[in-house]
This record gives sequence, C-alpha cells and structure tokens, in this order.
Amino acid sequence: MYPQPSTDAAEVRGLRLGLRRVSRLRLPLAWLPAWRTFAASEALALRTSEADVSDGEGGVGLHGNPRAGLRLALIALAGREGEAAMEVALALELADLTPRPVDSLDAAALEGIAARHRRLGALYGYPACCVEAFIDAHRETLTFVAPRVGDNFVAIARAAARSARFDARLDTLDGAALQAQPSPLRHLPCRFDCAASLALGAALGGPRPAARAVLVTSDGVVRTLAAPEVEPANAASDAAGWWGRGALRLQFQ
Repeated sequence: MYPQPSTDAAEVRGLRLGLRRVSRLRLPLAWLPAWRTFAASEALALRTSEADVSDGEGGVGLHGNPRAGLRLALIALAGREGEAAMEVALALELADLTPRPVDSLDAAALEGIAARHRRLGALYGYPACCVEAFIDAHRETLTFVAPRVGDNFVAIARAAARSARFDARLDTLDGAALQAQPSPLRHLPCRFDCAASLALGAALGGPRPAARAVLVTSDGVVRTLAAPEVEPANAASDAAGWWGRGALRLQFQ
C-alpha cells in the first residue's frame, strides 16, 4: 500500500531537501484526515482535487476509469512560495481532467499540453531529459501514432531501447496508485541508466532497491517475473525483441 504519512516518505524528503517544490500523491478519501493532520504538524500545505482520479496501472491519465473516493493530493512546504507553487501545479493537473477529442489536438493544443508537462516536471523536480522523453511518448499516444492500451508502454519501451544497462535504483515501474515504490523517484526515467535520475535518487536517499526481472505488457501493467522465467540476455536487445511482440522483459540489477 502507499506509505502512510511519514517524515521519511520520499515526497516529504524531496520537499525538505529543496529537490521538489511540490510532491504529488493519490490518496483515498479515508486517508485524507490523517494526511491533513500530518501536514499541519509538519509545516506542510496540502490541497486535493474535488474530482475522483484514476487508480489504474499503465498510465491511463487522471480522467481514465476514475475510482470513487480516490483524489489527487499535492503537498508543499507551508508558506507563500510553496503554496503558490502548489496552486499552479493543481491547476495544471486539473487541466488534464477533461479529455479532449482527438480531432481537437492540433499542433497548438499538443504544444500546450507539452508546456503544461514541462512546468509540472519542474515543480515536481523531475530531470528535464526525462520530462522531454515523457512528452515525446505522450504525444504519440495522444495522437494514436503509437497503438496502446495503457500510455506508459510506449514510454517504457523507448526508455528500454535507450538503455545500456538497467539500474535497480531507477526501477520506478510499480506505478499503481496506492503501491509503495522501492525507489525514492516518482518519475519514469528517460533511460534506465539516466545519470540525472541516478543523481536525484542518491540525493533523496533510501535503500537500494533489489534486483528483479519484470514483464511489461502492452497495457502498461508490470509483473515481477519468477527466477525460472528469466533468461540471461543483453537487456537492450531483449527489450527490442519483446517490443515487437507487444511486451517487454527487463532485468534490473
């Protein structure tokens, strides 16, 4: 399950260390009182969406398959600067709650979406290279250039193809809304050996995630593979082969 309120949570550490201006959560309504009490006791500000958001794996967007009682929650350091940044982030996030018809996504609309993601990435402290990689893949899924069920598969496949190695410290693939992540990072790296992401993870701290093999299917769902299912292979060539079959097998070490 998602971490309960704690000063050791990666979202809180990032704010304290100045690595993030805003941190993003998705929380059940039943958890909000505890988080509000925690935020008040730790000089943090907290705002939530009024609309329900998605809890689906695979990257279906905030407006996809909303779950009753699950809300977007943003936290920032209390004070004028932090709260202003949080209000900007909330407005940018809410702009994606209403899906646009595909035929309305002209060049100007797509650039507007990209600009929103760049601003959000900066507020959340994501490396610029990873934000641009996300935007590139997201544009293809929005315009259906890249067929998919879940949006994340295209971005993960591209990150895998760029990677010379698969560092367990960048294993951020367990993206279900209430699932604790082994990595302190909260973004999909542009590649699984991204130097900027490794530096950010080191600054955020925490134990090194364990090595594991995963299968990512075309709907973006990630499944940990048992040891007998893993065959020694070059990670990049293995990823390229599985991409053609609508799935990816990745070995993090």
